[in-house]
Amino acid sequence: MEIAEYSFSPEKQKIRRRWLWALSVGIVIPAIFIVLAIVIKIGTALPVTTFTLGKEFGELIGGLLISLIGSWALYHCAYRKYGTKFLTFNLVFSPLGILAELWKCATHSATKWEIAGELLLLLPLFCWWYVCSLKLRRINKNLVAVLHEKDARENLAVKGAPTHDATS
Repeated sequence: MEIAEYSFSPEKQKIRRRWLWALSVGIVIPAIFIVLAIVIKIGTALPVTTFTLGKEFGELIGGLLISLIGSWALYHCAYRKYGTKFLTFNLVFSPLGILAELWKCATHSATKWEIAGELLLLLPLFCWWYVCSLKLRRINKNLVAVLHEKDARENLAVKGAPTHDATS
């Protein structure tokens, strides 16, 4: 049985759509923060050298590109190909990234807006994505198990079928 032949129940389709929404919102909201940070940095009257502004701009754009590429890879592997390995990898290591980001806000001279943005918006968004990802992983894992079981039965039936030799 091919994956294309497999139909998801309405509940599983709903979970899959929620995961896709969580991933999409998880890309758009930080991108908006990055654009706002760039605008604020450019628009501030503080004496900022071109070098530090360029360095911060490069870090922000680099972070956005890495986020976009990683999110596309996750979408492709977990949503389109129904995989669990890359999704599991993200479920294990994403909390470490969130903890590192919170640690950076706590130990560096973060503004109250950065801290509020991290705690009030990005952390709940991450928790929503994480719960949806756990549910999607369960769906994908069950799908792969069903497909492997079906393939094993088909292979057994093919191996156990009598052969028709021309010599008999």
